[in-house]
Amino acid sequence: MGGEELSKYAATPEERLKFAEQKAARDRIDEEQKAKSGSWNGEVQKKAGVGEFLAFTWPFLWKGGWEVKLTTVFTFIMLLSSRVLTVIHPLILKRVIENITCEPGANNYEGGICPTTEDTYIWILFYAGVKLSAEVINYLREIPFAYVSANAEKHIAKTVHAHLQNQSLSFHLSRETGKVLRLVNKGSQSFASVMRYALFTMVPTLLEVGFTVGIIGILYPIKYFWINFGTIFLYFFVTIVCTEWRAKYFKKQS
Repeated sequence: MGGEELSKYAATPEERLKFAEQKAARDRIDEEQKAKSGSWNGEVQKKAGVGEFLAFTWPFLWKGGWEVKLTTVFTFIMLLSSRVLTVIHPLILKRVIENITCEPGANNYEGGICPTTEDTYIWILFYAGVKLSAEVINYLREIPFAYVSANAEKHIAKTVHAHLQNQSLSFHLSRETGKVLRLVNKGSQSFASVMRYALFTMVPTLLEVGFTVGIIGILYPIKYFWINFGTIFLYFFVTIVCTEWRAKYFKKQS
């Protein structure tokens, strides 16, 4: 029952006034909570992008004992190693092709002396080993990530459930708490998918692009570095601007 309904059964005017004051206090608390966290009717909306998501979830990757922290570090080491090997193996392939196509007297090598057949085979084996290692690490990184994401998912669900259960009585009476709990469960279960996209798609792509542009700047004339850097920067800028422009129309329709 609300404060008005209870006040009908109050014996004295003082009790009616007390119930009315309690109801007003609960309503004021609810309004403050809505202003801070946003209403369920969409009256207040917070900006939620990839940056906000990573800022929220990053601390949960370290929640737990030393084994969780060690596994998280190991996951990022595997991620970085796979990107480095992916960028290096085309350079090794370049060396293999140069060794195979080398002609005596050419300026590709010092003194115009071509490498021996044994050296070429060593470079071929080196190329195969690096490429295989890159692919193996790229697949094996899912094993430690599954443990890290499950641990973070558990702590996120616990935090959200505790926050929801600590709301006032009027909050639960005026909203479908069971439906909210089901949505919270679905959201926590989708955490691994979003983190996999952010860490294993966006971050590796940025690392690989950075390594590639850096290698071009070191091995080739500086003009090629600026051409690649400018093209990639323009691509990112146009993609972000167009995505934000399109997103505002989706928000209006939803």
